[in-house]
Amino acid sequence: MTNDLIDFYLKSHPVTIGVLILLSVYFIVLNWVFFYRYFTLNSWYNRENNSLEALLMGATTIDESSFLNNFIKDYVIINILILLDEKHKNLIKRGI
Repeated sequence: MTNDLIDFYLKSHPVTIGVLILLSVYFIVLNWVFFYRYFTLNSWYNRENNSLEALLMGATTIDESSFLNNFIKDYVIINILILLDEKHKNLIKRGI
């Protein structure tokens, strides 16, 4: 088998060797990107899933790096504004 590879190398044109090297590099980069994205997305999915499970179980805080954390912060601010608005309406009704 080694003799066949050496024979192929010796009889091949430099363009053929260049194309094989280019395709090899492309294959390695393609697989690297695939596995990097796969593991990154899997990690992100698990983090979001754990945060959602925590919310469904009644937790008031979740992981800071979770995307859902942005909505929790907005939800708290909106609740505070609603409560302040209700207090303001009650004060106006009382004539204060």
